[in-house]
Amino acid sequence: MRKQNGFTLIELLVVMAIIALLLGLLLPALAKARASARQVKDSTQLNQTHKGWLIMSTDYNDIFPTPGLVNRCGNTPGKGPEDQSVNSHANLFGATISAEYATPQILVSPSEASANVAIASTYDLESYSPPLDKFWDTNNFSRFKADLQQTCNTSYGTCLLYGDRKSRQWRKSLDSKFAVIGNRGVENSSYDEDTYLGSKTLQIHGTRKEWIGGICYNDNHVELTRTFAPSTLAQIDDNGLIVEDTLFAEDIDLDGEGADVFLCVTDTGSATGGDCQTFNWESAISWD
Repeated sequence: MRKQNGFTLIELLVVMAIIALLLGLLLPALAKARASARQVKDSTQLNQTHKGWLIMSTDYNDIFPTPGLVNRCGNTPGKGPEDQSVNSHANLFGATISAEYATPQILVSPSEASANVAIASTYDLESYSPPLDKFWDTNNFSRFKADLQQTCNTSYGTCLLYGDRKSRQWRKSLDSKFAVIGNRGVENSSYDEDTYLGSKTLQIHGTRKEWIGGICYNDNHVELTRTFAPSTLAQIDDNGLIVEDTLFAEDIDLDGEGADVFLCVTDTGSATGGDCQTFNWESAISWD
């Protein structure tokens, strides 16, 4: 009697069933590992961006790069009052890229969930020219954009370049309790069900129902958090009362200058009164 070679149909089906079972067990673990790897890479990008600002601050008396200080009022580089009309995040990131302390690639998260966010691949580094009083790309087509409702070239929200928070913390303070830059979050740190669950930011690191974000503090450490009011965040002392601070809510009543952290995204917007006037950040801010 001849001996048969190869598998019988039943043996083949058993092997396939075992492989399917193993895949069912391994795929969730692999997906979790990939998500963890993206979180680590994202934290590294936040760390690198903040580190670039720390290095840049050495040229500005320990103040982080501020568009209005990089390109001041008037036409003489490094001279004149701060041009507050250009203090947007779009110009901030543009100035950081032009000075070669960051690249467009590290400003977009590997876990980005919005179709409106994309790498600034057309940004013109050659537009940088101090003799011509040009410190970032201003061409409307290729410039750095930060409008989450249309086109945005960054995944990250950062400290608003305005008021008391700017004067206290937009510098090399090394404050481990002040958040400077991080994954963007839900508008006004809202836990309203419709606002919260409708935000694209839940899909960056979290699930469909929970926000998770990496936050870089002013001492350059990055933490992954699941709350808009992490315990490591400094609390606000408002006339002797301790007020819980949150990452994405604005409160300009505190000390009259907005003493909270308020990470957000602003595009170029417009000046409120002409050259060198206060930047109209309210009309330039966007959420998703």
